[in-house]
Amino acid sequence: MKNMLRPIAAVLLLIVCGCNTDDDGLSNTPPAIQAQSFSASEAVSDSEDLGTVVASDADGDDLSFSIETNDNNLFEVTTAGVLSLAPGQTLDFEDETIHTITVSVSDGQSAATADITINVIDVDENTAPVINDQAFTLSENAGPVDFLQVVASDMDGDALTFTITMNSDDIFNITDDGLLSVSSGINPSFNFEVKPVHSLIVEVSDGTLNASATITINLEDANDLPSVAVFNETFTVAEDIADDVVIGNFNATDEDGDALTYAITSNVSVSAGVDLFEINSTTGDISLTAVQSLDFETATTHTITLEISDGQGQINPTAVINVTDVNESPVTVTTLAGGDTGGVPFDISRGIAVDANGDILVAVNSNNVIRKVTPTGTVTTLSLADIAQPWGIAVDNDGVIYVGNSSGNRGSVIDAHTPDASGAFTSALFVSGGSGFADGTATDALFNLPYGMTFDSEGSLYVADRNNHAIRKVTKDRVVTTFAGMGGVSGNDDGNGTAATFSRPYDIAIDGQGSLYVADFLNHSIRKVTASGEVTTFIGGTRGDMDGMGTAAQISFPTGICFDSNDNLYIAELNGNIKKINITSATVTTLVNIPTSSNGLNNLEINKAGTELYVTTPDAIVKVAFE
Repeated sequence: MKNMLRPIAAVLLLIVCGCNTDDDGLSNTPPAIQAQSFSASEAVSDSEDLGTVVASDADGDDLSFSIETNDNNLFEVTTAGVLSLAPGQTLDFEDETIHTITVSVSDGQSAATADITINVIDVDENTAPVINDQAFTLSENAGPVDFLQVVASDMDGDALTFTITMNSDDIFNITDDGLLSVSSGINPSFNFEVKPVHSLIVEVSDGTLNASATITINLEDANDLPSVAVFNETFTVAEDIADDVVIGNFNATDEDGDALTYAITSNVSVSAGVDLFEINSTTGDISLTAVQSLDFETATTHTITLEISDGQGQINPTAVINVTDVNESPVTVTTLAGGDTGGVPFDISRGIAVDANGDILVAVNSNNVIRKVTPTGTVTTLSLADIAQPWGIAVDNDGVIYVGNSSGNRGSVIDAHTPDASGAFTSALFVSGGSGFADGTATDALFNLPYGMTFDSEGSLYVADRNNHAIRKVTKDRVVTTFAGMGGVSGNDDGNGTAATFSRPYDIAIDGQGSLYVADFLNHSIRKVTASGEVTTFIGGTRGDMDGMGTAAQISFPTGICFDSNDNLYIAELNGNIKKINITSATVTTLVNIPTSSNGLNNLEINKAGTELYVTTPDAIVKVAFE
């Protein structure tokens, strides 16, 4: 019996042991996790980690975390225990400062849970400033020093900045700190009789957030000040005007019909107690004070300030008086050759040059010759080969004559005619292989009607390539480049070098500083080209006949241009005018008008002494002598 019980006992023991072991024969210990707390800013994003939940396992098993109880699905946790906001979720301290969730940790067989607390940290949140609609009353005569304070508030105490986003006829200004005022100057809409109520939108900003409000300005009727069409007026007069000539008038008006009086409050003093200008107190006519005179050489501009009053208020406009130069030396005009003198014809005289002996060389276009005229009027025809409708002509220090031809079987070419000891000339092609536009050396280059020509101090020849609308440079080695102008493109653009454009440049001249001046025929202007190729409009730009300064002056189809030894510039116009330009002040003065039968003046040059101008007309050479 005892032997039978032993096997039974062994089996029972195995069963009991099997019930208390793992698969590998060892007992499992559940993981351990404690309650934990994390802090997070309410500004945290769903891509940032809030922290890592920690747990332990005595058996060293791999642990996996999950959320057992969430708070409005705000959070998520990775299997590794990294806690974060669920996608698209945010925290808000003002809604809830603490969130509690239950996190479960498992070792694959057993699990444990703990409460996880998330404390929300408050972030200072900016609040937009507050500005309400406001209304003000302002006199229609208010000026820029009359301020209105626009008010706004900010609960965060931030510094505020004011701007106008919708103005009323651009009448008002506002400072950064909200002081509203009227813009300086005259605005017809700031008038009770015209528009008694103005509205504008003012925006206030704390640097981050903005707010806007409507500001209403109710104008209060008042005495209307005198008004003028142009508050700061400019008048231009010649230096030789008499003291009774009216220089200008502001033509002031008064909306209330009040009688106006005029006075000069800031004048130009001539000597103690003597002013240069006066004004008629009832008409407003400005003139020179009795026995006073202007002098361009002393001052080219004067400024005075007026007071125009209606008895209750006044305005103080400014008058700028520009003085134009007058040639104090009168000129005498005579026909030197051709024309009504008879003798040798000058049919369509074009380019003109003066050689070292003072003789005048003329390109007579229709006669296909170059004629030489002495200062006393003796005419000879030079024996030069290959002259075909010549336009341009220049002579260098060695007496070599350069002629720009425009026709014949060779097209537009420039020939050089070199004299020998006997005075005979040897003719040779200098540059250009025919008509067209191309840079290059000698015959590789092409021109299209070479007209005005001049030399610089280094002996390079500059050519006004008329129909190519360009200024070309030819070195002594016969290398041709485009110095200014966009070859073949007509225009009126300033710029550097080939970025600039011309429109039929007729003639060119170089001043003592090496700058080039161009008679830009169809642009009615004189263009200046510096040695670096910078092109600007120096004189004119608008067709007309008005002396003045710079681009305010008006000229018409300039055909010729030359300098005297004092860098005074002279220009000939198609309308018969000869004008003098002081290049320092850019002041234009008309010297004389030379009537011609047709087609006006073609070109001009000055003698070495600067005492005589020689002008080509359609059929003659005219001398303008300074007395």
